[in-house]
Amino acid sequence: MNERVTAGGDGVWALPLPAGLTGGQPIHVRARQTRDGAPSGWSASVIVTPSLADVAEIDAAWAWAAAEGLSGQAARARVAGLLATSYGIMALIVGRGLAGATAGADFRLRRYWLPAPADPTAPAEVSEAVFFAQYTAASTSTRTYFDAAGVLRADLAANQPRFSYLGGSRRLVLENALTNKVFGRKHNPVDLSQLSKGGDAAAVLSVVDDSAALVAGGLGAICTSGTVYQLDNTAGTTEAIMGFSGPTGNVNPHCVQAWMRGSGTVSLRLADNTSAVSVPLTTAWAQYQSAAGVPTATNMTMRAIVPAGGVLYLILPGLYEAATAPHAPIIGDTIAQVTRVAEMCRLPAGMEAVLQGAAGTGLVQALPPRAGTSSTDVPVLLGGPVHPLIGLRSATAVRTMLDGAAVLDAVPGANILANGLGAAFAWDASGAVACANGGAVASSATSILPGIRSSAWLGRAGGGGYAKGDGLYDLVAMWPGRIANAAVQAAAVPYAP
Repeated sequence: MNERVTAGGDGVWALPLPAGLTGGQPIHVRARQTRDGAPSGWSASVIVTPSLADVAEIDAAWAWAAAEGLSGQAARARVAGLLATSYGIMALIVGRGLAGATAGADFRLRRYWLPAPADPTAPAEVSEAVFFAQYTAASTSTRTYFDAAGVLRADLAANQPRFSYLGGSRRLVLENALTNKVFGRKHNPVDLSQLSKGGDAAAVLSVVDDSAALVAGGLGAICTSGTVYQLDNTAGTTEAIMGFSGPTGNVNPHCVQAWMRGSGTVSLRLADNTSAVSVPLTTAWAQYQSAAGVPTATNMTMRAIVPAGGVLYLILPGLYEAATAPHAPIIGDTIAQVTRVAEMCRLPAGMEAVLQGAAGTGLVQALPPRAGTSSTDVPVLLGGPVHPLIGLRSATAVRTMLDGAAVLDAVPGANILANGLGAAFAWDASGAVACANGGAVASSATSILPGIRSSAWLGRAGGGGYAKGDGLYDLVAMWPGRIANAAVQAAAVPYAP
């Protein structure tokens, strides 16, 4: 038995530790008995000091039992059961303020848990493969990501979830199908096919070797030939243009993106300048992208404008029909447009089972790249699979669909696009509540229909009809009961490292 002292109390709590901590042998941990706060002796026949990790797990189990409102012998029994089924994951769950959440994933830390088969009211740690059993993404080489060292890579297998490091943080990436409309080679160019030069006649457009700089910039794993496009306008007296074949094809919003380095202030834009970004270049490779703009005609193409005296090195060009550019480029070393298929993350069956209960709570923490409009939601968590359980109506409004018609709108306590998103909802027979970014808890006497909670998807669903839903996801968690409104508000905040 593990003899533990409760803070500020008399006597000793007794509870079993799980087998395995000492090679599967029963152990006793020495603990000081107290009476009125004063030591009164030791109790143990075999003395083994637990590690700090052991103590953290035990303390987390006590916090879990307290969150369930248990005390005395009931709490001791619950802690014993939790340590037997949930050892190794308890400290993480409780440490993130998620006591009671029997299903979840911390994508940043690569930790996953689902209801324990022997006790669905307790969590059990599972592998990444188990958690993503219902994830689908046929695309492989076009799904690029940044590894922990900031290196751009494209080595994922089909149906393998994509994680990318941005600002040092690991997140799950979910993006819709998207086409890079540039015809030329996006990386490893061998000639100037599908490129053109305009402007100052003295400027020189060529393919050059830039291997060392590419490796230093984290692009060596993709740009294996070491070649890039260069527009040298040092002899020019006016602007020079590097043009890329590949029209928009329509007048929907488009944005442009490329990796560039060099000298001078370069403008990356559509031909009609409706979507543009101007940047003073440095000697280091960096990714640049414009905000979306509406082209004035269907034949608008991407170009880079280099000032007199400037030099541009460019690789991984992209023209995208989207409100925002992808977080990492869609690549291709052939003379053709390239399409990346949608990534769809249906949550595991064990998590959906929690969502299907008569009462429960859900939480998502993410970094969405865009919000919706007054008439269109961008789904963050989709149920049913066509109803947003968490949908972004705007940067300052989060919507939960209740019954196909009734909705619950929560006003975030902080702007979603500027601060990230933490949104939670809870339901039982008496109604539902929702909260986002620590704002006021919105409530309704209408609960969330079982049909809306029949399945769950991060972002879009396979047949849901939502073309949007892109995002970088930090965490998702679900409780098998409706937690208190104050707890909903405390949980509904952006991810804190």
